Amino acid sequence: MPQLKQAYKEITIKDIDSTQKKIAVSGYIVSKNLDKISIDDGSGVINAIIETELPINSYVRVSGFLLNYGDGYEIQAHLIQDLSSINQKLHKKVKSLLQ
Repeated sequence: MPQLKQAYKEITIKDIDSTQKKIAVSGYIVSKNLDKISIDDGSGVINAIIETELPINSYVRVSGFLLNYGDGYEIQAHLIQDLSSINQKLHKKVKSLLQ
């Protein structure tokens, strides 16, 4: 039977540590350039390496590998989901209950 790959773990930015490898972070795009965006989830801000046409202030989930630089973290993102159409308060409440 083939081995299942580990899923992305939904986490808040303040709870990120070097033991995690595949993570998902939900928050608002607060800045962006050609290949990088900054996500703010209310507990902190993290950069994600990914190109997107979504505008600043979009509510998104970014999933990818955590890059540890010793003095900080970054996400090598594999996908970005636009969550702007969902109830953000309810989404945050559900996330907090699941952690």
